[in-house]
Amino acid sequence: MNLRSCAFSALSAFAMLAHSNAFAADQPVPAITNRWQCAVEESCLKSSGSLIKRIGRSLIITATGGEKIEFKDSPSSCEPNEEAEVSCPKFRVRAFVGPIKLVLIEEEGDPASFQVISGTTGKKLYAHIGTGAFSPDGNRVAAFFSSTELRAYEIAIVDLRSENPVEEFTHESNETDDGRVFVGEFRGWTSNTEVKFNIAQETDEDPQNVAASAVMVDGRWAIRRGQPSR
Repeated sequence: MNLRSCAFSALSAFAMLAHSNAFAADQPVPAITNRWQCAVEESCLKSSGSLIKRIGRSLIITATGGEKIEFKDSPSSCEPNEEAEVSCPKFRVRAFVGPIKLVLIEEEGDPASFQVISGTTGKKLYAHIGTGAFSPDGNRVAAFFSSTELRAYEIAIVDLRSENPVEEFTHESNETDDGRVFVGEFRGWTSNTEVKFNIAQETDEDPQNVAASAVMVDGRWAIRRGQPSR
């Protein structure tokens, strides 16, 4: 079972609610931003015109084809309860690619997750646990999940240029990195062919930080790492 499967399985069983402190710093807002991302949800709502609206606790996408998709926040009185299987979801628009009407919706939680919705058809194109960010040209989305509890991270890059998106690249730390890795931090896209992130590695003294990136070279994605630093 891969990292994502483990995480989704645990999430479904609400087991991860018991580890909220472990995940608290794992899913930061991308440090490198582009024009599609929203500092606040209201900016995405305005730029979408009539496509995305928030009415009270409901976030509603009305696709150009007429399909309506609603995401409804839990009431403020809701309290997560593992035994009763109550998770109290809240949904926020985090990015909107206007020219091709792609919407990135984050479900806040421990851990967070996101999905990409087509504003043309109303179809859910992609979903992943963790943080998501569109590329500068809006043609791809990068997904990043990191867990101190699982001592691992995963990055995925998905081509969104069709109604059947293609996961072009995935990398899981527990498959290719040594056992010292215990957390990753998503940074964001620097161009249409590079996604940056940081890795923290355990040492006998202080943890070491390693700057890393997923880079497309000659049409293929690969991981590159810098030198460790404290």
